[in-house]
Amino acid sequence: MTNLNKLCIISHSGGLDSTTLMAKALAEGFIVQPISFEYGQNHRIEMTAQFLSWCALKERHPDRLREPITLSIGDLLGNIKHQYQAIRNSKKIEEKTELEYYTPFRNLVFSSLAAMVGEIICLTEDIDELWVGIGVHKHSSESYKKDYWDITPQFVEKLDTLFKLNDGLSVQVYAPYADEFKETIVRDAVDLDVPYKLTWTCYDPVLTTYGDTDSYTPCLKCEACLERQVQGVKAEVDDINEYEINLERVNNL
Repeated sequence: MTNLNKLCIISHSGGLDSTTLMAKALAEGFIVQPISFEYGQNHRIEMTAQFLSWCALKERHPDRLREPITLSIGDLLGNIKHQYQAIRNSKKIEEKTELEYYTPFRNLVFSSLAAMVGEIICLTEDIDELWVGIGVHKHSSESYKKDYWDITPQFVEKLDTLFKLNDGLSVQVYAPYADEFKETIVRDAVDLDVPYKLTWTCYDPVLTTYGDTDSYTPCLKCEACLERQVQGVKAEVDDINEYEINLERVNNL
């Protein structure tokens, strides 16, 4: 059932987690507003995955899935991006945190920006409830040394408490997988018919060039790939990592 007074703004990376989160919110009757952030990551791949997965869900929910909003914050970060990359390449972040691909305060910043944009939309359109969707989940010990602090249930709980201080609008966090492992997301992806082979979940993409076309496959070695594979097998989805993102496909849609 559609509820025109409930907007869920979801940080959509083009990955399996956030794409499944969008499908779940749509199934629960939310109006869904995707938002993505460009900050110097492997954005060509992620942008392609974002677009392809969004198109697939848009066909099923033409009235409730809105056009994506993209915020470019790369210029805002300026030289900090290069400093961060240099620190990551030196392995200092991994030594300090035990997490090779940790980005400081990313989920807090993204959630806050999403809430800001979402509140402006709600005030403009006289929408009563804002939900800020984040596709966080617990990491398994088979793939990760420990959880990132900003994906934990404690983080989600405190973020929700913070957002509820807003006295001008009802604002809550939408994070149905915060207490779950990725296995639950994979199962929901199957149940909700999420096009998981159009999503991207890899930190170290493998490039193959076919003529003038760049195509990327997952490395199958990084934390994200291992987690997707392990939890996919647990959910009895054996082909979860058998996918390819072809950049030319966007031009053909």
